[in-house]
Amino acid sequence: MPASKAAASAASNAELVLGGPGKCGLQAGEEASRLGPSLIRCRWGWILERIGALYKTEKVIALEAGEDSALHLTLRKERAEPITQAIRIWALAQGGLRRGEFGKALAYTLRHWDGLTRFLEDPAVPLDNNPAERALRDLVLGRKNHYGSHSQRGADVSALFYTLIGTAKLCGLKPEEYLREAIMAALKTPGAVTLPSQLTSAS
Repeated sequence: MPASKAAASAASNAELVLGGPGKCGLQAGEEASRLGPSLIRCRWGWILERIGALYKTEKVIALEAGEDSALHLTLRKERAEPITQAIRIWALAQGGLRRGEFGKALAYTLRHWDGLTRFLEDPAVPLDNNPAERALRDLVLGRKNHYGSHSQRGADVSALFYTLIGTAKLCGLKPEEYLREAIMAALKTPGAVTLPSQLTSAS
């Protein structure tokens, strides 16, 4: 089906079409058919706006709640949950373009919905796992080096160092400074293990 016809068909019960630069307005019928691919762009624009609203809301909640995890969760349920509910209703309502990239993205979102909304049940869960993905990037970029481990023990040692260095970064420590402190402590007291969190709490 041509993109314009698919867009018009979906718009028969769709809520949103392009209404101006960066905005979506309520339109349907012939107007949606005339816009064609613009309707598709608007669909992406709508969801991106809601995702942006989630991050803005979370930023405000974090400032208001501070270290109070119970309040953080309460505010998330009050302010963020309605946004996620709107996203889910919108995703379920999209009847067209299911076979394209747009449809695949919708199917992925709905399939992982429980995981995507886990942050509404636990205040310690962030909105995304970007920090973890960034931490894994070094592993991916340097994975050819792991071919030289030659043994299970070598791979275990690499994993240990990656874990310690990654944890040190999360604790706000410079990896080289942490390793120097840990090595000096081990030399002074053989068998001593110094974790990044110990240096953070001591400072």
